[in-house]
Amino acid sequence: MQRTFTRLLFLGTVFFSVQSYGQFAPYYTHYMLNKLAYNPATAGEKDAICVNALSHTQWLGQSAQDPSGFDLGNSTATNSRVNPTTQSISITAPILKNKNLGLGFVAVNDKIGYLSTLYLRGSVAYKHGFGRKIPSDNARGYNYDQTLSIGMDFGMVNLTQDGSKYMPIDPTDPQIPNTKVSDGSFDLGAGIYYSNQSLFNGFYTGISMAHLTKPVVTAENAFSFTTERYIHFLAGSEHDLGSISLLPSVMVRTLGGGGVQVDLSARAKMGQKLVLGAGVRSGDAIYLMLGYYIKNNLYAGYSYDFNALSSSTLKYTKAGTHEIFISYCFDMSFTPPIKTVKPRYNVRYLEGYSY
Repeated sequence: MQRTFTRLLFLGTVFFSVQSYGQFAPYYTHYMLNKLAYNPATAGEKDAICVNALSHTQWLGQSAQDPSGFDLGNSTATNSRVNPTTQSISITAPILKNKNLGLGFVAVNDKIGYLSTLYLRGSVAYKHGFGRKIPSDNARGYNYDQTLSIGMDFGMVNLTQDGSKYMPIDPTDPQIPNTKVSDGSFDLGAGIYYSNQSLFNGFYTGISMAHLTKPVVTAENAFSFTTERYIHFLAGSEHDLGSISLLPSVMVRTLGGGGVQVDLSARAKMGQKLVLGAGVRSGDAIYLMLGYYIKNNLYAGYSYDFNALSSSTLKYTKAGTHEIFISYCFDMSFTPPIKTVKPRYNVRYLEGYSY
């Protein structure tokens, strides 16, 4: 009986973690600014090399001994933090000699309790421009006001379970590891993305699917997970309201177990510097956003989630969810040098001319 209870406790913890946030699907409040993390077709979206860094700390203050959280009361670490945390970094750029191609790289470290997941993905996207010609973001000619992109990402997913943090009732139970175990598998994703700079003050939408191969991750007798496919739909626009730009956006994603979650938000950009926003995530939270353009190519953002809509007992945790986002884009302007024309003189008339 004790062995059965211990297994249920351990597996239930992992199952709860995975089911609550979408199986192997970290989410971000700054989803509208962190598109490459969801859709590989957004690689090379801008005429710049852009680097995004994000830190997501959920339910700050949750401990292994807190009865309202993960019931891991036998943890060896006093007041050990088991709240979900996510760190991600992404880099994306267009190909200089062919603006129809974009490349990207995403690294994500996601931790829930004592289960950690590492994602490493490289992305490639083909972009087809059409419609009206508009000036480029830099000196390299022109762009089209509409772009349709398709992309794929290739990489790996690696799971690590730190069994040394547990003190099970039955230490001999083979289903509960007593050391750190880890395993990885090949991962594949695909997406499509459309943008139109002439619709409103800008419009975009895209859909993507992750874990196309449904990779199986197995480590000894500790765990065996099949990463289910999940879908992300993203859309957003910009509306000029005089001195304020309104930026509504929506994310719809499938969750592990067949559920669907909707993320709806709106941000207001004031004076080209300050950004204020708010949003709601179905079945989870209401959140506020604050951002500031330190420079035209450097943005810093912060968000706080109020865990007000969760149906679980975790809504009674001591604190909400914090997220910090930083984006920097390197200018890729390459203005061709101006040729100096040397004057030649007619010996007879001494009149200058150039050619």
